[in-house]
Amino acid sequence: MKGTVRQAILLGLAATLSHTLVVWLVAMGGMWAFGSFRAEDTEPYFQLASGAVIITMITGTTIIIMLQARKRSTSWN
Repeated sequence: MKGTVRQAILLGLAATLSHTLVVWLVAMGGMWAFGSFRAEDTEPYFQLASGAVIITMITGTTIIIMLQARKRSTSWN
Protein backbone atom coordinates (compact mmCIF):
# COMPACT_ATOMS: atom_id res chain seq x y z
CA MET A 1 0.00 0.00 0.00
CA LYS A 2 1.40 3.35 -0.99
CA GLY A 3 0.17 6.78 0.01
CA THR A 4 0.91 10.31 -1.05
CA VAL A 5 2.91 12.91 0.86
CA ARG A 6 -0.33 14.83 1.48
CA GLN A 7 -1.93 11.75 3.04
CA ALA A 8 1.12 11.20 5.25
CA ILE A 9 0.98 14.79 6.46
CA LEU A 10 -2.75 14.55 7.16
CA LEU A 11 -2.25 11.28 9.02
CA GLY A 12 0.49 12.84 11.16
CA LEU A 13 -1.66 15.86 11.95
CA ALA A 14 -4.68 13.71 12.81
CA ALA A 15 -2.59 11.46 15.07
CA THR A 16 -1.03 14.46 16.81
CA LEU A 17 -4.33 16.22 17.39
CA SER A 18 -6.16 13.11 18.58
CA HIS A 19 -3.31 12.14 20.91
CA THR A 20 -3.19 15.64 22.37
CA LEU A 21 -6.95 15.63 22.91
CA VAL A 22 -6.87 12.25 24.66
CA VAL A 23 -3.99 13.34 26.91
CA TRP A 24 -5.85 16.50 27.91
CA LEU A 25 -9.07 14.56 28.59
CA VAL A 26 -7.24 12.01 30.73
CA ALA A 27 -5.44 14.78 32.62
CA MET A 28 -8.66 16.67 33.28
CA GLY A 29 -10.42 13.47 34.34
CA GLY A 30 -7.57 12.65 36.67
CA MET A 31 -7.61 16.11 38.18
CA TRP A 32 -11.36 15.83 38.72
CA ALA A 33 -11.25 12.28 40.14
CA PHE A 34 -8.09 12.65 42.20
CA GLY A 35 -8.08 16.32 43.09
CA SER A 36 -6.50 15.63 46.46
CA PHE A 37 -3.25 14.39 44.87
CA ARG A 38 -0.51 16.88 44.13
CA ALA A 39 1.50 16.46 40.94
CA GLU A 40 4.75 16.95 42.86
CA ASP A 41 3.92 13.94 45.04
CA THR A 42 2.86 11.53 42.29
CA GLU A 43 5.27 12.52 39.49
CA PRO A 44 8.14 10.22 40.56
CA TYR A 45 5.81 7.21 40.46
CA PHE A 46 4.53 8.11 37.01
CA GLN A 47 8.09 8.54 35.77
CA LEU A 48 9.04 5.16 37.19
CA ALA A 49 6.00 3.52 35.59
CA SER A 50 6.71 5.23 32.25
CA GLY A 51 10.30 4.02 32.34
CA ALA A 52 9.15 0.46 33.06
CA VAL A 53 6.71 0.58 30.14
CA ILE A 54 9.40 1.90 27.79
CA ILE A 55 11.93 -0.73 28.86
CA THR A 56 9.30 -3.47 28.48
CA MET A 57 8.36 -2.26 24.99
CA ILE A 58 12.00 -2.04 23.89
CA THR A 59 12.77 -5.48 25.29
CA GLY A 60 9.70 -7.01 23.63
CA THR A 61 10.44 -5.38 20.30
CA THR A 62 14.07 -6.51 20.45
CA ILE A 63 13.04 -10.09 21.19
CA ILE A 64 10.54 -10.11 18.32
CA ILE A 65 13.10 -8.68 15.88
CA MET A 66 15.74 -11.19 16.98
CA LEU A 67 13.33 -14.12 16.63
CA GLN A 68 12.28 -12.95 13.17
CA ALA A 69 15.90 -12.54 12.11
CA ARG A 70 16.72 -15.99 13.44
CA LYS A 71 13.75 -17.48 11.60
CA ARG A 72 14.81 -15.79 8.35
CA SER A 73 18.42 -16.93 8.70
CA THR A 74 17.49 -20.55 9.36
CA SER A 75 14.93 -20.66 6.54
CA TRP A 76 17.74 -20.23 3.96
CA ASN A 77 19.47 -23.47 5.02
